Amino acid sequence: MKKLNGFIIFVFILIIAFFTGCHNPVMEKWWFDDSQDKSFSSPERSGVNFGVVVFDTRGGSPAPLPVRVLWGNTVPRIRAMNHPDSSLGFAGWLDERGNPWNIDTRPVKPEDDIDGDGNIVLTAVWSKNIYTVSFAENLFNLNGTAAIVRNQNNNPITVADQRIASGGRVTEPSVIPRGDGQGLVGWYTGNGMAGGVDSGNEALWGKKWDFANDTVTGNITLYARWSIHTRTVHLQVNGGTRPGPSIPPMEITRVNFTIFTGLEGTIGGVIIDPGPIARNGYTFGGWYTDLSYTNEWNFSDRVYGVDVGAPGDAPFTLYARWVPNIYLVTFYADGGTPAPASQNVQHDRRIIKPPDPVKPGYDFAGWFSLPSLTPASEWDFDFNFVTSNVTLFAKWEVTTYTVVFHWGNPPITPIPTLPVKPANQRGTAIGIVIEPPPPVVREGYSFFRWDYSTSDPASFPLGVNDPAFRLTLQPWNFSSALASVPAALNGTVLNLYARWVPPEPDMVWVPGGRFIMGEEGVSGSPAILHAYPTRIVTLNGFYINRYPVTQFETAAPITRPMSGYYEVMGNNPSNTTHAANLPVERVSWFNAIDYSNKRSVLDSLTPVYSIGGNTSPGSWTSGTISMSTTADGYRLPTEAEWEYAARGGHGSPGNFAYAGSNDANAVAWFNTNSSLRIHSVGEKQPTNFGIYDMSGNVSEWVWDIFDSYKVSYYNTPSAAVNPTGPAASSVSPIERVRRGGCWSNAVGNVRSVVRNSDTPDTATWVNGFRVVRGPGVIW
Repeated sequence: MKKLNGFIIFVFILIIAFFTGCHNPVMEKWWFDDSQDKSFSSPERSGVNFGVVVFDTRGGSPAPLPVRVLWGNTVPRIRAMNHPDSSLGFAGWLDERGNPWNIDTRPVKPEDDIDGDGNIVLTAVWSKNIYTVSFAENLFNLNGTAAIVRNQNNNPITVADQRIASGGRVTEPSVIPRGDGQGLVGWYTGNGMAGGVDSGNEALWGKKWDFANDTVTGNITLYARWSIHTRTVHLQVNGGTRPGPSIPPMEITRVNFTIFTGLEGTIGGVIIDPGPIARNGYTFGGWYTDLSYTNEWNFSDRVYGVDVGAPGDAPFTLYARWVPNIYLVTFYADGGTPAPASQNVQHDRRIIKPPDPVKPGYDFAGWFSLPSLTPASEWDFDFNFVTSNVTLFAKWEVTTYTVVFHWGNPPITPIPTLPVKPANQRGTAIGIVIEPPPPVVREGYSFFRWDYSTSDPASFPLGVNDPAFRLTLQPWNFSSALASVPAALNGTVLNLYARWVPPEPDMVWVPGGRFIMGEEGVSGSPAILHAYPTRIVTLNGFYINRYPVTQFETAAPITRPMSGYYEVMGNNPSNTTHAANLPVERVSWFNAIDYSNKRSVLDSLTPVYSIGGNTSPGSWTSGTISMSTTADGYRLPTEAEWEYAARGGHGSPGNFAYAGSNDANAVAWFNTNSSLRIHSVGEKQPTNFGIYDMSGNVSEWVWDIFDSYKVSYYNTPSAAVNPTGPAASSVSPIERVRRGGCWSNAVGNVRSVVRNSDTPDTATWVNGFRVVRGPGVIW
């Protein structure tokens, strides 16, 4: 059975014959007349349980209004259209794929919306192979005189001709309201009227036109046939309205009536289809004979009864069924997580408020129905009701943070005097925290880095010194925006905590940081020419010997026992033995590696160097020496660590030409002030870290294999963060780097950027070294 649904423009019937126990007909407004403006543009889109069908008439008029159709139902009958070009006739409708669409039989489905815009567009087809279909109303009063039927605007009502393509179907006209108790039986191919009344001669009437199946094969006139055999039909519209171009549509405020007709009262007749009705927020679901909506009425069925007003003849009632529209509610979280799932919400119901999404660095500021996020479009989940498909847009406001720095109190007695802590900072999530310069602490613990906690309260933490709390701390990356603060961080306060490393006898802590390694535009010996191009290098913090490794380390200022070369190695390779605090020399790179592992064992630390897992150099016979990056034992500094310490650490404060000064005589022993010999360590001024003899005296071995800074390795990420130098396979012959110059070098070659090299087995009277190690305990 064909189901009539939704909005559609259609010439409506006259509602006649109010059943009051008498025969006096009551005229009601007839809505659709040609004097009204039919222009209409609806923003509505298909919902979950219904589709919106719109019509592209290609110039035809009057253009049908958009119509709401329950999925699986057919489009309601469309009123006839003609084209302004009289040579064109209507040939039907095409779907969005360009295939013919049969209005009477094809159900509407979601997949018919090919472009996904929420509308199913039907496009009119016009043809030049046309015929004209005319309509004769046969309007006569019961006495045979001509009748003129008018609409509510007092305009005469006529049925317009239709221009139909060959083979096309005629659109059934709307019922002409008479107001005299007669009902339309149908349209016929012959005119059986005689003297203004029905002749009763069926042969004169010809064939009754079947608008659903008959097709046009030539010009034709169809004649209206009327009957006085009628029965009142009540239409319970249940809140329905006349669909139309006015907004809102005209309300139907009382029970409506129509008339079914038959040629004789005993053979029954069909109810005239009243056409579309509409209800805000609902889609029409058909006419039913019962309020339980189990028996839908088919307008091709007949109703039997007697004339209006006959005793015992109860009116026949049809009830309009309305299906609440279900709308799709979607959420655009704009990067927030979790993104809320879509909701299907019935008309005039509330949306279930989803949990607030989270977006690092932003505060959630609510849901808005417009992407412009204007205040008027903010969605109130308690008071706003859904009346169409809705997309709600998340609004985000950049989080403003207060960054608070905390020193804490390292666990030593007495508590060391700490520098003034950095001032608090204010910034938004799209900015970065300005890294304070690392403090130089000369007593007790040394500064390591700034950390944060993901479980930190928004206020000052009471457990800042609690060992368990400090185990939860993680490094803060000062190159990242505040938006990288984990979502678990409460509030808008970022607490940063200074981490500290304990003092190590005869060693200095060098805080991690970044510096520009090398020097551009240098001149002088070939050694210095290898110091460019420059690059930015980032390093972790490390301990470094305050002095080069000495021969015995038993006299002041050396205080650490068992750390001199002789005490560790059991021999003294030095060329001179003037004093116990002279730097050891005549050591090869291999000697320095051997010393580092043996000293680590003596101090109960994990050796750094190994061959095939063997950390005992005395048993090494062949193989490649590898360096562990996690062992806490002693090792040679990398070339980057050595230059970083010599030049002053993070940002190279002062960036002196020599290690600690621009005056070479203040910090270095070289050929014009050394008397051409080594000197006791610690006799010259130290660097800002308190490190001595990095310029001059003895040249110091470092870990790295020597190669030009111009080779490809130095342009890789590995050369930018904690670099350990190029691989041995890329260099021939293999030489290891020496840094700092020596007592026999000219002053230009004891600069901090100068690079020298030797084969790792070279042991001359100018070659010494110092060791470094990573942090063990971090507080």
